[in-house]
Amino acid sequence: MARPGKWGRRFGSAAAVSILGLAMLAPASSAQAATAAGCVLTITETDGGAFAIVTVGCSQGTVTAFDLYGDDAWPNPDDFLIKIWGSSSHIVADHLNEDIGARDEIYAKAYYTTPSGTNGTANTNRVDGDFGCVLEPLC
Repeated sequence: MARPGKWGRRFGSAAAVSILGLAMLAPASSAQAATAAGCVLTITETDGGAFAIVTVGCSQGTVTAFDLYGDDAWPNPDDFLIKIWGSSSHIVADHLNEDIGARDEIYAKAYYTTPSGTNGTANTNRVDGDFGCVLEPLC
């Protein structure tokens, strides 16, 4: 069996690095596409971080509901956190604590109705923070 020459090894390594680089860029590309859809998530902590006001607004129409998710890297699926009816709610910040002891990355899947009556969905931007209580005795 013939062994690959130095050009074969270099080409194989370059191809592997290129494929890995494209895979690492995929989440960033999809996040940019999500914010281009016109829906924006804002999170404002209240009461010393014990609660938060979560709001989603969409330029295409009126938000009827949204689901909050914790953004997790592949191969872990994103965590469903809570469903909000309407465009805003005051919630317990622990609902946003999707990575215990680590930084939380939150985005929303918005459900909206356009002025013409068409229903649509869109993902929002991602909001990063340390939400909720991490160590119960210290909260």
